[in-house]
Amino acid sequence: WFLWASRSASRRHIRVLFLQIPMMGILAIVNLLAITMLFPVGLRVLNDFRAQLKQGKEHPVFDPAKFPDLDIDLTAWNNKG
Repeated sequence: WFLWASRSASRRHIRVLFLQIPMMGILAIVNLLAITMLFPVGLRVLNDFRAQLKQGKEHPVFDPAKFPDLDIDLTAWNNKG
């Protein structure tokens, strides 16, 4: 009985793997698309950060007013830094 149970369990695990592997591929593609779409925004914000460092600011502060085209909640950012 034990051998039969272990064989049927291994078959179930193989079925799960047959579903898991394509799903991991689909999730990887979705993540790559999200990274591709967010990269330009992240690069703009990073360039602003670097520009503030070059200006001599010891603690750069994110100013959402510099990015009016982005949908940023202005009340969520405290610029008193």
